[in-house]
Amino acid sequence: MAKRDITMTPAEVDAFLARCPQMVVGAIGADGWPVGTIAEASYESGALAVRLDPGDPVSAQLARDPRVCCLYDEHESYFEIRGVIVHGRLPGAVGHGAEVEIDGVISFDFGRLK
Repeated sequence: MAKRDITMTPAEVDAFLARCPQMVVGAIGADGWPVGTIAEASYESGALAVRLDPGDPVSAQLARDPRVCCLYDEHESYFEIRGVIVHGRLPGAVGHGAEVEIDGVISFDFGRLK
């Protein structure tokens, strides 16, 4: 049996991210383990910006290593889980709404499994 495709189209990803007010932002800690926080987010025309509090420990980790993973999902039930993961780099002043240099986007929509 072929694996079902549950990815969103690029247009669906754009519409999904355009309405996300916050994202989980993950970084790589100094010990190599992931660290994460919640950050304000905005997305428009393929550009993702996140705003972290400069005092947030994730900000300090991103200053050391700018690789970032941003996640936004929504769900009311299992078959309504939808989400997008953005991988990239977040150089610069994260407290001012820095733009993520996007390396890749992964999407999923479990509703397509019905």
